[in-house]
Amino acid sequence: MKLKLTAAALVCAASTFVAPAVQARPLADVYTQCGIGAMLFADTSWAAVTSNILWDWGTTAISSDLSSADNCKGGQAKTAAFIFHSYAQLEQDLARGEGEHLDALMATAGCAAPAQGQVKTALRSQLATRVASPDYAQATRLDNARALLDTLNAQAAGTCTI
Repeated sequence: MKLKLTAAALVCAASTFVAPAVQARPLADVYTQCGIGAMLFADTSWAAVTSNILWDWGTTAISSDLSSADNCKGGQAKTAAFIFHSYAQLEQDLARGEGEHLDALMATAGCAAPAQGQVKTALRSQLATRVASPDYAQATRLDNARALLDTLNAQAAGTCTI
């Protein structure tokens, strides 16, 4: 019993040194605005919290808050959620090279008009390569959305605001 109390006291004492960095944002905000839950359920707080806890006990949400707090509740999370929720429509728009979902993605990502053509071309090329892959048929919507977001992030550097 003494060992447990001593360990608990040490954890509490150590947390006072770490607490200022971690408490920059309330934990409730971290679970709703960061991590996988925020990407999947940007507009539904309870679902974001549930997803973050069920997926990995909230470690992704906490680590994303600590490592890249600017991405939490911002363009990145909203863009990721948009891609995930409208992936099928984005896939169709990318196959055609145009469409309202693709235009909405450019707006959500904050891509200026002059850069949109280049970004759309890169996304379209990535999709064509991905669809041609034998693994595409078994990939989940989350896998496909993540790949599209990764390509968008790579192409958007310096041209979009996400």
